[in-house]
Amino acid sequence: MFQPERILNMTKKSRIRSNVLRLALFLAAPLVLANAPALPDITLAGHTYYITSVAYSPGGKRLASSGWDHTARIWDAQTGGLLHTLLGHNGHVYFVAYSPDGKRIASVGADTTVRFWDAETGALLQTLNGHTDKVRYAVYSHDGKTLMSAGNDATARLWNAQTGAPIHTLKGHRSYVVSGAFTRDGKRIATGSSDQTIRLWNAETGKPLQTIQGHTGEVRALQYSPDGKTLVSGAEDDTIRFWDAETGKHLNTFTGHAHYVTSVAYSPDGKRIASASDDATLRLWDLKTGRSLHILTGHTSYVVWLAYSPDGKRIASACWDRTIRIWDASTGAHLQTLLGHQAKELRAVAFSPDGKTIATGGSGPAVCVWNAKTGAYLWKLDNLPSAPRAVAYSPDGKTLAVASSLGVWLWNAQTKSYLRPLMGHQREVTDVVFSPDGKRIASVGMDDTARLWDAKTGGLLNTLRGHVSFVYAAAYSPDGKTLATGGLDRTVRIWDAQTGQHLNTLGDKKAVVYDVAFSTDGKTLAWAGSKGAVQLWDVQTGSPLKTLSAGAEKMYAAAFSPDSKLLASAGEEKLIRVWDIETGKVVETFSAEGAPIRSLAFSPDGKSLAAADEDYSGRIYLLAKPSK
Repeated sequence: MFQPERILNMTKKSRIRSNVLRLALFLAAPLVLANAPALPDITLAGHTYYITSVAYSPGGKRLASSGWDHTARIWDAQTGGLLHTLLGHNGHVYFVAYSPDGKRIASVGADTTVRFWDAETGALLQTLNGHTDKVRYAVYSHDGKTLMSAGNDATARLWNAQTGAPIHTLKGHRSYVVSGAFTRDGKRIATGSSDQTIRLWNAETGKPLQTIQGHTGEVRALQYSPDGKTLVSGAEDDTIRFWDAETGKHLNTFTGHAHYVTSVAYSPDGKRIASASDDATLRLWDLKTGRSLHILTGHTSYVVWLAYSPDGKRIASACWDRTIRIWDASTGAHLQTLLGHQAKELRAVAFSPDGKTIATGGSGPAVCVWNAKTGAYLWKLDNLPSAPRAVAYSPDGKTLAVASSLGVWLWNAQTKSYLRPLMGHQREVTDVVFSPDGKRIASVGMDDTARLWDAKTGGLLNTLRGHVSFVYAAAYSPDGKTLATGGLDRTVRIWDAQTGQHLNTLGDKKAVVYDVAFSTDGKTLAWAGSKGAVQLWDVQTGSPLKTLSAGAEKMYAAAFSPDSKLLASAGEEKLIRVWDIETGKVVETFSAEGAPIRSLAFSPDGKSLAAADEDYSGRIYLLAKPSK
């Protein structure tokens, strides 16, 4: 639901290529599944700022990522669904690593801490302190007993991966330590630094063994070969170099990338390596010939990290273009892109009539459509004239209406093809709804009017005047005979949906009306307002029935369950409440993780509730007490 008080000033960030500033990727990703009953079961969300790393779980079923939004996240590697958001860092999270047994995730960040998380539940287990500056990298030993962290304090630190106890501090680099690797037997460690050197260490004693020189830029990535005989490195001199793991002797150099090499990884069988670069590509290399087998293109900005799946069949890459892409590691073919809204917030959400898909709209000029069951991203309308304020499906599910700019834009929801615009409003359109028979469309806007349209031809049928300020919301009665509208003038008006005649005005003029909804029998009208409550009114008599008070300053959304026994409300309080209409009591609550809710919609079967909120996400909540 549109909130006029909030004006977003969007600024474009220029790309800066320098040896000091290393930005990473912003992702907004698809719908996801969650496990905890008090949390969303599906989330249309991703990182809300640049992503810095991505890692596969040992079994390959999950992915972990880190970002500048102060979070790490856990994803379903097959569907791209978000499983958990790991909250706790007080600053950018630079890197994540799975423990070899897959039970833990380590994350490091700008708050100088190392954190351990339960990889199944996302619960924070432990916070380690010791670094005196930003921590940039972390890696587990292959037996899972030791974790190495490295950072801007020019040190690498070894920790007991189970207890968190410090073991050794590796000192010797003259600048930031940004990469590292354990040998398979865990006896040696390699570290890479902004001082352009690689250093080898005794992992048991923490003593330095050797300094390797040759790169002429920051050493961004390191990995030992599966047989432990070779060390590969990638650096800001645009090269990939190979070294004898015992002697440090330079063996070979691969060139081809046009800019910094940001990540390198051996395939699990040791026959290939993959590399990522600021030149927006990944490359697959044959180790025997040094030949670039495949150049993986599709990203449109700096690729900051890559990871092989444990079975070696897939590669995941993270990029500044705000996507994570999954590739076939054999052919280099693009398999999947994890993406979603790249907007500041979501404003609208709607279930299709069959409950199989969900459409969402945000503060960017796009509408995304998702599979409501699996969480898969399906398709996007990305050529809208402006950010959508509302979305609505026709009753037969064949048409999708989008309120954007000065009009309503109609799309064929099956073919994804554009149909026609409904133009006539003089200012921003804030809401759009279909009549129950699908033959008409009602829209309201900031020109203080409601307008009725022929859904088939797009012709304007009537203009409803009476509100004296912005109109924010509209709802048809279930029989399609009346239309309710509400807005900034603190009233709800009831209209004859055929003739446009004004029938009644409801409200006490004490609260701005942000959303309106009819019960399924058409007898009760609910609206969410600025006084922290949802009011219920008798449509026939125009008299108030009940006030559901949540104590919040503003309520932006209200929705009846299909049987009208439940009502969901939400708003600035960042909490969704589900009310029993008969008793007026709250029967269920859901946290929005600190973000105000803009829009709500029950699924057609009444078992789940979709919400759009201001943290770049939409969520689906499974009800413990679903509507019957």
